[in-house]
Parts: sequence; C-alpha cells; structure tokens
Amino acid sequence: MIVFLGVLLIGILAASMFMVFGLMARLRCIRETQKPLALAIVSLMLSILTYLPGPLVAGFTIDAACVVWNVDDCNRTGNCLLYDVDKLRYLIHGTTGECKVVITGRLRTVLWLPDTQQG
Repeated sequence: MIVFLGVLLIGILAASMFMVFGLMARLRCIRETQKPLALAIVSLMLSILTYLPGPLVAGFTIDAACVVWNVDDCNRTGNCLLYDVDKLRYLIHGTTGECKVVITGRLRTVLWLPDTQQG
C-alpha cells in the first residue's frame, strides 16, 4: 500500500510539473501580441476536449469491469451489481497511464519542434 501511494504521489507531482511545461511550450510558439487570444483558445479547447468527454471515458471504463448488471422487468439494463475489482483496477490505472504517455509524447514533440524549425 505504501509503494502504491508513493508511486501515486510521484505521478501527481510529475503531472503538475507537466502542466507548467505545457503552458511554457504553448507560449513559446506564439507571437507576443497573440498570446492572450491563444490562451483563451487553449482554455476553451481544454474545456471542450477534456472536461466534457472525461466523465464519459471514466463511465465506459468503469462499466467495462461490471460482472453482473441489474435487469428490470422490461429487460432494460440498470446499475451494475458486481464489479471485477482486479479488472477495474487495471482498467482505471491503464487508461490513466495510457493518457499520460500520449500527453507526454505530444508535449515532447511540441518542445522539440520549434528548435528544429529555426534555421
């Protein structure tokens, strides 16, 4: 349990540091006069592309670990009655880890790209 909490803490600290690097990378690629507009557009896109589909992805991930569904008299599926806890754990941490790997790769590309285009 202590190892898990330690790894989780390191992951949270790394993710919060990448937020600063992401902001620096975005500001580095934009002219000085366009930075306020760029930050507004980034904020809007983050809201649309992360905050809206995030709960949907989490719901699908949690539903994928369901073993027994509650079915009513009309044969409609209701709430999950029993989860496969091991599968749920792997799905949640796997989905989170996969998203972090993709984001880290894209951030590295953004940080590397401006240096290769000068010159």
